[in-house]
Amino acid sequence: MRDMMTFPFCQDRRPAFIPRRWALALALSMAGLGLVAPLDEAMARPAPKGKAVTAKGKAKPAASRAADPRPAMVLAPAPTLHHASGDLQVAATLRDRAQKSTLAWELLEQLTTEIGPRPAGSPNDARAREWAVQQLRRLGFPEVRQEAMPIRAWRRGPASVQVLGAFAQPLVATALGHSVGTPAGGIKAQVVRFASLAEMTRAEPSLLRGKIVFIDMPMARSRSGEGYGEVSQVRSKAAMEAGSRGALAVVIRSVGTDHDRLPHTGTMREDAAGPHIPALALSVPDAEQLTRLLKREPGLQLQLDVSTETNVAAESANVVAELPGKDPSKGWVTIGAHLDSWDLGTGAIDDGAGVAIVMSAAAQIQAHLKATGTQPERGIRVVLFANEENGFEGARHYEQLHGNEPHQLIAESDFGAGKVYQVASRIGDAAQPLMPSLVQVLAPLGVAWGDRDAWSGPDAAFLMNRRQWPTVELRQEGGDYFDWHHTANDTLDKVDAKALAQNVAAWSVMTWLAAQSPVSYARDAQPAGAAVTGAPAPAAAAASGAATLPSGSELPAGASGAAAHTPSQSGSQSSSQASAAEPHAGQPLASRHAAAAATHPVTHPVTHQAAHQPARHVSAKGKSAAHARGKASVSKAVAKGHASRRR
Repeated sequence: MRDMMTFPFCQDRRPAFIPRRWALALALSMAGLGLVAPLDEAMARPAPKGKAVTAKGKAKPAASRAADPRPAMVLAPAPTLHHASGDLQVAATLRDRAQKSTLAWELLEQLTTEIGPRPAGSPNDARAREWAVQQLRRLGFPEVRQEAMPIRAWRRGPASVQVLGAFAQPLVATALGHSVGTPAGGIKAQVVRFASLAEMTRAEPSLLRGKIVFIDMPMARSRSGEGYGEVSQVRSKAAMEAGSRGALAVVIRSVGTDHDRLPHTGTMREDAAGPHIPALALSVPDAEQLTRLLKREPGLQLQLDVSTETNVAAESANVVAELPGKDPSKGWVTIGAHLDSWDLGTGAIDDGAGVAIVMSAAAQIQAHLKATGTQPERGIRVVLFANEENGFEGARHYEQLHGNEPHQLIAESDFGAGKVYQVASRIGDAAQPLMPSLVQVLAPLGVAWGDRDAWSGPDAAFLMNRRQWPTVELRQEGGDYFDWHHTANDTLDKVDAKALAQNVAAWSVMTWLAAQSPVSYARDAQPAGAAVTGAPAPAAAAASGAATLPSGSELPAGASGAAAHTPSQSGSQSSSQASAAEPHAGQPLASRHAAAAATHPVTHPVTHQAAHQPARHVSAKGKSAAHARGKASVSKAVAKGHASRRR
């Protein structure tokens, strides 16, 4: 006979008999979601008077209880807050329709094929915005507009790196965003290698003066991309730090996990006061080649030739589409992605997929509203942010225009189209009891509960930090994302159509239930630097599976699905990607986007020249002092505490 446990949680007070292992899983799930007291607290309390429960469901006299080493499990009363059953029905319908829809794939195929790369301020950026406006209007959004802003653009020219001497050969490299060009005739100098940014900053400045600095720091592959936060600091800060120590130029190992001979670009930070030196990224195989050559010839020299245009006056815009809600005072549910991309690929995973996901998710909801003649409780806003890649100018402009409006939620899809495997929250305690029903509707998609330490895409993370807006994070499989990120390989063939549709399904559910929530998601006030409370232990999250709906909630037939998969069960991660056994395999990618928010440039390069001789690059004139002063830095708190995890 199975071990059974009794719990007096039925409304008529009759004990309910359920298998012991089910009871433990249920308790772990409810504790992890904040619905009951954590088990360690419950176990620390004395057992209630009366009869204790044994492992086999038999009662023990109170007198003998002291000898029983097993503590009693105490369940708190079930919460009364829950989503309306009708809203859960709609959420399940949206989920199922989205999985069958090809809209997201059609949008992504159009964007990447007909427009291609979309650097901010370029003609293709303008074409992409017009395309987005047309598509959103075609999909039935009643309000679609562009919110224009001036930006300072950067343009790439040719770049070459040549090994000189006995081992003469070319190396494959590309300029980093905001890099200046080399002087006429290029730069010829000895190379000095460092294994990390920290090692370089500890070195005597005399070791760097007059040399080309090479930082060879690899990025480890993981399911969540957790290594990006630390390694991206090399790209972000190397030129600024090396230049201040007298270096002539910087080359870095690409911030990526691949071994293709394709370099990864990305933006970097510069001090407006200078000095400004050229910065390039070598492909991973070429960085490894240079390291081997330096072992053979420590005095090896390189010849660098780079042409760029910096500080180019240009214009871009956020594309905004809205579905009005019944009560504007309840705030906006804002979902977004960034429309711009780097120039090397066609911007399919970064961030064309995100654009297609949020447009399609909102379109699913719009189609439902039109068919039923209804409005959501809260307005739903889609934002396609401008110039995320070079400084969050779209996010800054959004804050300027909408920062004082109430926001129920801000969330951004910007991690490709890997399957969603986990959901997490950063919302107030009052709304946390709603999370089980969200998890329950997401369970058939293979999505399990994560924790209360959610972040979001870089623009959203910036706004979360600035405005303390809430978020719900849909965490994605990303074991191969950094193989293609910021490279010429960021193309449509890297996107799986079924995984893309699964993302749309998850975003449709999350967005709808946030809009229909009976309470505000507003985050609770926390002391500066305080840890987020209520986060369940990873073991509890893994053991919980699908959470149980609060009493009184109902799902339509077939909506509950199978128990939510644990992170190791969801997706189709290959053996070459991170295994479930790795230390942070099931944890969120908070450090990736938060670190990105912290490492994007907070100032634009001013008109500048290389410290040693006139630079061979074009610099636009007339940058306003207000623009130079107006770049507020992202708080270190965004990245602090997440770099050791994932994102």
